[in-house]
Amino acid sequence: ETKMPNLMIRCLLNCGSKSVGINSDLEVYLIVEVEGEVVPTYKTFTWTYNEDGKNDTTTEEITYRNLPSHICIVKPRVLKEGKTYTFTVTRWNPYSVSTIKI
Repeated sequence: ETKMPNLMIRCLLNCGSKSVGINSDLEVYLIVEVEGEVVPTYKTFTWTYNEDGKNDTTTEEITYRNLPSHICIVKPRVLKEGKTYTFTVTRWNPYSVSTIKI
């Protein structure tokens, strides 16, 4: 039996909170951490997000290009204050998935 790696999204900047929420003028900085691995740069991760639980969509339009796939930086003034966003990261080989709400 193969143990699935423990995949986790960590928010490093503009993570919001129940009382304050996100600041739409700032970037949101998310990074993938994998248990037992230093920086998983050699893996390919796929990012999606949704607003208030609606349909998931790719993050390509709201994030910076040409970053390693384990980093997701959302551009300023894209996300709306007062909304809840769920970001999902998927690794395909081996398969693993994680989500974070901000």
